[in-house]
Amino acid sequence: MNLRGWLRRKPEPVSLMCDTRVVRVADGPRKWAETEASVVALDPATVQALDGTGAVLRVCELREDGEVETSKEDAAKSIAKEEDRDVKLMRIVLEATDRGAQRHSEAYRLSFDHLVQLVQILATRLGGLEVAWQNAMEASINAKADAAAAGPDADTTLAMGLLTQAMTNGKALNGKNKGKADG
Repeated sequence: MNLRGWLRRKPEPVSLMCDTRVVRVADGPRKWAETEASVVALDPATVQALDGTGAVLRVCELREDGEVETSKEDAAKSIAKEEDRDVKLMRIVLEATDRGAQRHSEAYRLSFDHLVQLVQILATRLGGLEVAWQNAMEASINAKADAAAAGPDADTTLAMGLLTQAMTNGKALNGKNKGKADG
């Protein structure tokens, strides 16, 4: 007979009476394996499954001709099997977690590398703009210094040149407008 299967049958017992000793059902995910190991260790002739009030749910004869059907070695093997299953499950979960962490690490590294490249490009462009601005400022200062050295006639000449150019452009536009209106 399979003692663990007998223990797990519905309704599940709260405790067991092993000959004259009471054994409480263990707690946790391996409660049936641990309870079975406790029962086998006591080596009783009969086991009674009891509910919370102490009423007998069912009775099992373990010994036939002086032999216990479930040996201590079988109970130990059963517990080892469950532990092996738990270890395998934890190994699978751990490997999946490691693979997920590795994928995230690679994605973050790639993203960081792209951000570094972007910052380098922007720093280079900003440096170029700064140099161009400094050159423009120097050219402006030099032009003003040259204009000041040439005297007031240089400013007047510049203003007159701009005024003449604006007037010429205005006449050209007026001539174009008249031609369109006449034509």
